[in-house]
Amino acid sequence: MHTAFLILIIVVLSASLLFGLVIWYQTIKFQKKAAAAKVRQEEYMQLLRLQKEEEKAAAEALAQKDAAPEGTESQEEDAQTE
Repeated sequence: MHTAFLILIIVVLSASLLFGLVIWYQTIKFQKKAAAAKVRQEEYMQLLRLQKEEEKAAAEALAQKDAAPEGTESQEEDAQTE
């Protein structure tokens, strides 16, 4: 009876260690995937920021281009009246 009980304890401890190792391995694997996903997310966010800045610069350039002819016309009229 004592040997059966000792065998049961050894089997339970071995199973617990095995499950612990599997969980530890899966945790490391998950951490690597999470780190890679974070890098991809940061790259994507940087790309979005660059695109937004380019769109803003293009809109400002277009606004300046539209505003420039109006300003030059008034200067030309002023020059003609003098």
